[in-house]
Amino acid sequence: MSNVSSPDNPTDSTLSRPAQRGRNWSVTVAVPLLILAAVAAALWIGRWLFHHRLDPAELARTRGALAGRNVLLISIDTLRADHLACYGYRGVKTPVIDRLAAEGVRFTHAVSPVPLTLPSHATMLTGLNPPRHGIRNNGTFKLDAAFTTLAEVLSGNGYQTGAAVSAFVLDNRFGLAQGFETYDDDLTEGDQPSRGTFRQRPAELTNRAAVRWLRAHADERFFLFVHYFDPHWPYAPPSPYRERYKKAPYDGEIAYVDEQIGKLLAVLDETGARERTLILLTSDHGESLGDHGELSHGIFIYDATQLVPLILSGPPPLPAGRVVDGQVGIVDIVPTVLDLLGVDGPAELDGTNIFARSPGLRAIYIESLGAKLMHGCAPLLGLRRDDFKLILAPKPELYDLRKDPGETKNLYRQDAAEVRELAAAFKTLVGDDIARITSVRENVSLSELDAEKLRALGYVVPLDRPGTTATATQVAGPDLPDPKDMIEHLNRSQLAQQLIMHGRFKRGIRMLERHLALRPSDVTSLHRLAEGYRSVGRLEDALGAYQKILAQTPDNTDAMAGVAWALFRLGKVDQAERRYRSILSLVPDSDTALLGLGGVQLARKRYEEALATFRRVTAHTGSSKVADAYNNIGMVYQRMGKLDAARQALRKALQVDPGHVRAAELLAQLDPAGGVDEQGIARLRESLRSTNDPDGFLTLGRLLREASKPEQAEAALQKALALRPNHAETHYELGRVAVVKRDGQTAERMFRRCIALDPKHVGARSQLGILLAQRGLVREPTRWLSEAVELAPDMPDTHYNLAIILQGQGKVDQAMASFGKALALRPDHARAHFHLGQLLAARNDPAQAAAHFRKALAIQPDYPEAKAALDQLNAPSR
Repeated sequence: MSNVSSPDNPTDSTLSRPAQRGRNWSVTVAVPLLILAAVAAALWIGRWLFHHRLDPAELARTRGALAGRNVLLISIDTLRADHLACYGYRGVKTPVIDRLAAEGVRFTHAVSPVPLTLPSHATMLTGLNPPRHGIRNNGTFKLDAAFTTLAEVLSGNGYQTGAAVSAFVLDNRFGLAQGFETYDDDLTEGDQPSRGTFRQRPAELTNRAAVRWLRAHADERFFLFVHYFDPHWPYAPPSPYRERYKKAPYDGEIAYVDEQIGKLLAVLDETGARERTLILLTSDHGESLGDHGELSHGIFIYDATQLVPLILSGPPPLPAGRVVDGQVGIVDIVPTVLDLLGVDGPAELDGTNIFARSPGLRAIYIESLGAKLMHGCAPLLGLRRDDFKLILAPKPELYDLRKDPGETKNLYRQDAAEVRELAAAFKTLVGDDIARITSVRENVSLSELDAEKLRALGYVVPLDRPGTTATATQVAGPDLPDPKDMIEHLNRSQLAQQLIMHGRFKRGIRMLERHLALRPSDVTSLHRLAEGYRSVGRLEDALGAYQKILAQTPDNTDAMAGVAWALFRLGKVDQAERRYRSILSLVPDSDTALLGLGGVQLARKRYEEALATFRRVTAHTGSSKVADAYNNIGMVYQRMGKLDAARQALRKALQVDPGHVRAAELLAQLDPAGGVDEQGIARLRESLRSTNDPDGFLTLGRLLREASKPEQAEAALQKALALRPNHAETHYELGRVAVVKRDGQTAERMFRRCIALDPKHVGARSQLGILLAQRGLVREPTRWLSEAVELAPDMPDTHYNLAIILQGQGKVDQAMASFGKALALRPDHARAHFHLGQLLAARNDPAQAAAHFRKALAIQPDYPEAKAALDQLNAPSR
């Protein structure tokens, strides 16, 4: 019998104890040793993975090598790769980006699929090419919820997800907010360089939102997407980059963004999250800067706009100091990130892990439908490999990129074999049904359009379907011109817009008129022309341009609002109101239509209705029009005589938008005792350094005059006049400044010129009448002031000024009547009370005279003339 216990004899406890103790020793000692050895091995492997930098090929085989790490995706809008120092450029200093490249992996040939912001970012966040995700232009397309974004994948895997974007073109309404718990697109403190550009905020303001989010989530696993818009046209870098890059403002914008990225990364370091974070830096597209004749981007698909930077930097095992020459695309960002994190994502992405590139030449799809959707030209489709690029157009192109990186020699007619090979590759990627690829329909519904912010410019022109692969290069029929043949005209349209932005209205308008004579279907240029007419007060012409837009795009709410605005300014108030209400029936939340309708209600003294309408805009949190609405509410309360409520509303406008010039100006007028806001003047001066805005200089001149700075006021107004020579209000303000400077001759000339330009200008008539009366004239002053009263019978100051003239002429009865009308309109007019008291005293009516003197003193206790007159009345007669 065995004395050793076994499973068949478990009850022999006496004999089993020593043996059991022996087995316990082996379990309690030997097994822990094995566990410790395994743990040590795991720790060693972990340290090896963390401290050892792998080659890209090794990294590709190590799925999940950065599992659990954070992800920071930085997109710098409109940044061409060859304008960074780490890509060999010497024209700009970018130390922060250069350091990221030195500490990570830099890809020399990263390809954007499309030279437009929204479609390219859709690819960046989905891993799909534009024909797959469906966004083909800015503003009128939306990412369908059926597509999965990188944020959605990571959010489903335990990541906190946040984004901060810098331009309206990436507003959440366009679908890219999918999966982001926080998507900060609040541009209320940003600006809109002109009505023809997207509203944007500078990198500094975007950083505020990004840093706020980062500090809140630095201790968690996170994905943060930060978008900087600054290098986008128009180029206006802030100081000191404006001065450092005076001759290259585009580079100045890049240097400024580099500094701001450094500030963002400093917070990453400060919170301790840097060593746990994978950083990807890239761009949506580049900028032509005149290459191939294109001034900016959005038309051509040459490398100037299609090659962008791509830098990956992060903790080991990510390689450091590596440069990869093989072609990759921003379509590869999603699959690369997911592979590095070891996270499963959507199947059948168009991109691949950039560290797992297959040997051989890779073809990447590129396109631009901007010329078609915005200007009525043919679309451009293409394919790029490391060696060749094929561009499908009415006049197709083929370039040998290794021998001709500048794409200057078109080989399409010379290399049929290469064309056939690339055409076959194109067919494999997206098919050969060119009509299907390029005949697109905008999918942003009218309820989501904001007439002020969007350029609803797209229209569809059907294309003939080619019959074979060989004809796949024939993109469009004869009705759609090749963009290459139209680029000079399209450039003139953009230059004209720039001229209008900088106040050179006459030349800009003339250029647009000539362009549209050749291309009347160019809706973008029609918009620009309408805005030009609008800027110079050519109301009938502006109305006609907006109506031409509607003839081509009947649902264009921006043009609808333009028509309503023009009708209102032309005095056709009923028609304007109907138009605004029509827009609101289609777009109930249209801030532009609400502001326009409120303006109509204000003009008709329907004050409560106007307040309710403007308050609908203030309820739209994050809207760029909130400050305008509060400013308008302040105007309503001013008209109602509720000055405290007006001041409160105007301060809210300035709280939302500290640079809101109109609110600052009106607030200064409402509270003259408090003086002019010097900070507001300083902000306005700063903004005018980067743009020649005649209205801005006019406002600056008015503020400086009210601040008793006539010399500075005159300088600002002269700039406004140089930009807009025939502007009545500018002449009027120059006349007011001349009065302060006691230059009567100049003042008279300016007031007369103002009246010649605007025969209904009340202020100029009133001021001219006073000026001429001071010279001892009789008839002419009375004439000017009488006409002012006829034009503005509800303005107390016009009656007061006429009364002063009549008083000086000894026309006592008429003067008293005019003072009475002034006081009926404004009972707190201290000077009117004083002068009426003088006339009553002269009429030997001391009791009534004393009553008016007392009212003057009650309104203005420090009124010495009124006190002296009252004392004289009360003095005992001798």
